[in-house]
Amino acid sequence: MDSRVIRVDQQVWSELQKRAVPFIEKNPNSTLRRILGLSELKERESSRGRSADEDTYRRITELVDEVGEWEGKKLMVKITSRGSFQMRFNQGKVFGYIYRQDRKQRLVVEVRKDWAQRSNLTSWERESPNAWFNTGSSCYWDIPYGIDEVKARHRVADVLRTLMKMSQ
Repeated sequence: MDSRVIRVDQQVWSELQKRAVPFIEKNPNSTLRRILGLSELKERESSRGRSADEDTYRRITELVDEVGEWEGKKLMVKITSRGSFQMRFNQGKVFGYIYRQDRKQRLVVEVRKDWAQRSNLTSWERESPNAWFNTGSSCYWDIPYGIDEVKARHRVADVLRTLMKMSQ
């Protein structure tokens, strides 16, 4: 595709930086394509060549946007070599993962159980002992695809905001 150069003033540039989704959008063009509702030109890939489909990126971006910021903290996601996404707050320690479960067409949010408990979260959809690199349990929340997606995304965004507020 033919490209063009545009100039933007500092205020527009600052706004683009605020709206960019770290680790997912690689340049201002990606941010503008999302804001304008245009699909990406090609699949994005991790450093080891794994790729995630555009729909998964869109859904994760919507979740990150909904979580927003709290006292300067922002949810950061980074694709891993296995195609899942690490979650951190402001470049801090990894506290969970987001991945797509293809069989059921849903996003799964996995969080360390000790982080959830420290944040006074007491309900999750399921739990798995020794899931977190054999050092502790994980708890999970699902975002199904389809009719219940928006409601589930709101619920999971609330969970992630709660974790963000309690993180040190």
